[in-house]
Amino acid sequence: MKLLVIHTHPVQYVSFQLRWLAARCSLRVLYLCRQNLLNISSECSTIADPGFGCVVQWDCDLLAGYESSFVSSRGLQQIEGLLGLRLLPLVLRQLYQFRPDASIIFNHTPILIGFLAGLLPRLGFPLFLRTECTDLVKLRTMPLALVRDLALRWIYKKVTIVFPISSHGLRHVEVRGVGPESICLVSYAPDTNWLAEQLAVWQPKASALRHSHGIPEDALVLLYVGRLSEEKDLLAIADALAPIPQVERAALHVISAGSGPLESEWVRRMTALLGDQFHHLGFLNQQHLGQAYAMADALILPSIHSETWGLVVHEALAFGCVAFVSDLVGCALDLQALGQDVRRFHAGDRCSLTALLRYWLAAPKIATQPCADLPDILDFPRALLSAISDLQQ
Repeated sequence: MKLLVIHTHPVQYVSFQLRWLAARCSLRVLYLCRQNLLNISSECSTIADPGFGCVVQWDCDLLAGYESSFVSSRGLQQIEGLLGLRLLPLVLRQLYQFRPDASIIFNHTPILIGFLAGLLPRLGFPLFLRTECTDLVKLRTMPLALVRDLALRWIYKKVTIVFPISSHGLRHVEVRGVGPESICLVSYAPDTNWLAEQLAVWQPKASALRHSHGIPEDALVLLYVGRLSEEKDLLAIADALAPIPQVERAALHVISAGSGPLESEWVRRMTALLGDQFHHLGFLNQQHLGQAYAMADALILPSIHSETWGLVVHEALAFGCVAFVSDLVGCALDLQALGQDVRRFHAGDRCSLTALLRYWLAAPKIATQPCADLPDILDFPRALLSAISDLQQ
């Protein structure tokens, strides 16, 4: 079986899936750009991640274990929208050279995907789509929403199987006329092996880590992990904590790990509110991220848009944390359905979040054992191979 994967750029958790696939089929991966891939060419070494506002230097080899090539040495912002069409001839050349039995696209470049969705089936190449699309992720004007809807309906008709990542995504494709025979819901999941390693390394050091940051053993620790940017609505955390009387949050410490355009305002607001009970760790690479989860009792993710899943919620639950998330976080309903301790509040509603946090502070649940029964990172590649095998029979 020959499989061509088309992705915008190397991503850590996807690389794990690609290595697994490469051991079970003839795999070639075509990356559209070199975003965040250091030490490969000097041209890309200064490209900052548009969300984090810094260059992300991965602490593992994202290209090991499978065959890959790059269409462009540009960053993500240079291949989005109409700019992505410049890559179409190069993608088609790679396609004809490899001649796969099937192709799978990760849909981060909608216009280019639209052209490929129309061309590949006509050229005799079955196309599968791993989609993050939902109808909750962005605020759009009516004309733009209509154009998007028509374009997506057309794309989905051309695809053999659509793999949405959440129940929100499932509803998104269903209302656009995709039948159940063409849908395979497979949830997002972080690298399961990485999580196990992080738990083994950092969980036994939880008390020592708290001590090193001046956090008492019996303190309640609320954690935010991710980009410090507008779509995360992280300043809602400060707004929600401010009305809570000091006597109620006396034992509360807040940790944040991440970077982004709101970093200075975030640190200023939280430091003014909590003083030395606020601990900003900055951007943490994957191998050090587990220390933040190990110190925490609860994770908070108040995103107001663009949170198609929320891998940090999955990671925090694996460390035994409670999760407070807005109702626009894609994974909330799916993980609740699995019995996980995910508590939702209305996105953008400070009063709702304040009430939720006060209830937790008054009667905190401190988990001592990591949660099981979470989605597995290999669920998607297994489902993909199964779908291709069914198509070939």
